[in-house]
Amino acid sequence: MTVPNHRERQLMQQLRGAGWVRATALPHSPRTIEVLLGKGWFEQRGVGNETCYRITQKGLLAKTAPVRI
Repeated sequence: MTVPNHRERQLMQQLRGAGWVRATALPHSPRTIEVLLGKGWFEQRGVGNETCYRITQKGLLAKTAPVRI
């Protein structure tokens, strides 16, 4: 399993337990969100100003994976 980097973990923490969150409530990180969607850790609904994201079960598992030091 791939372990999320710091930036990915920050975004996932903001969505953890929050359900669907509007894109406007998240930091402007289009590339990071695109990567998280590609990995299946986020899911998206809506378009334009109605775009919302939430963390998936796969994302929760990745977020709780131990970090290698």
